[in-house]
Amino acid sequence: MVSSKSSVVSAFTDEQASRLTGLSVGRLRYWDRTGFFSPSLAAENRRVAFSRVYTFNDLLSLQVLKKLLDDMHCSLQHLRDVKAELQKLDDGGWTSTTLFVLNKRVVFHDPSLDEFYEPVSNQKVFRIPLQIVHSNMKAAVEKLWERPEATIGHFERKRRVAYNAEVISGTRVTVQSIIDFIEAGYSDEEIVEEFPIIDIRDVRSVREKRAA
Repeated sequence: MVSSKSSVVSAFTDEQASRLTGLSVGRLRYWDRTGFFSPSLAAENRRVAFSRVYTFNDLLSLQVLKKLLDDMHCSLQHLRDVKAELQKLDDGGWTSTTLFVLNKRVVFHDPSLDEFYEPVSNQKVFRIPLQIVHSNMKAAVEKLWERPEATIGHFERKRRVAYNAEVISGTRVTVQSIIDFIEAGYSDEEIVEEFPIIDIRDVRSVREKRAA
């Protein structure tokens, strides 16, 4: 059947479907016979001429299933459910939906809802955007380094902290460590880069203590 130039041919014999999808006629008829994939316009009596007529969407589904079966090695049992989802797609769905394959399982991406789902259980696939994980962890680290304002520029000694050595208040950074960097010629800014938990005012206090 031939359409106008502006439309797509919408009905195909099994021989035509074979040429267009790369599936053999024997395979197409076997899939029809076993109920795995029957043409949408099939006659009840398969013995009559043109009893198997495929639609354009049938061809799309067949080509995807062939790739999933032959190239991705997905199981026929799994592809039965995938086929059912493919047959629900309209033209808009075919031009916008993306399939993902992991460990021989197919996951659909529905762009209208921006959701991923696995067709067998119809369960949504949870996503973990790593950018969010990264930013959340960065914020948590910055919070970890936060110190009460009252501790900045002060020193203390605590049992079981740095072997009772004098440390910058609210940290485990010893005053002697800061002195060592000062004597090595490090600037205040460079020392803070080495010890992000301390404040530049801590370094200045150590300099004053050393000079006293």
